[in-house]
Amino acid sequence: MADEVRERVILAHQTNEAQDFTIELFLDYRMDDGEWVGVCEELGVAANAATLDGAKGILKDLVLLQLNGIEELTNLYDYLAENGVAIMEPESSGNQKSSFTLTTAAAGA
Repeated sequence: MADEVRERVILAHQTNEAQDFTIELFLDYRMDDGEWVGVCEELGVAANAATLDGAKGILKDLVLLQLNGIEELTNLYDYLAENGVAIMEPESSGNQKSSFTLTTAAAGA
């Protein structure tokens, strides 16, 4: 197993069960002092665990928490733009209930 792994994830933003748009993020993992450390540079989120699968699970959960929390606090579109995250298939979600979900994850990039 390599000491460094890059994972491409696509997250879908949904409002009232309809998909508004998707974003693409890259999650980088590396072995550091006997633990796997995972980082999402775009969002400034990191996690560590004893196993690669553990680090992947924790980091993906943290990414979802970060995005859903930001949406509650500020303008999501501005936040994504400031962090260099491209929005694909954008539509305005208005004031309806919305959230992010992980739709696909692919190894390599």
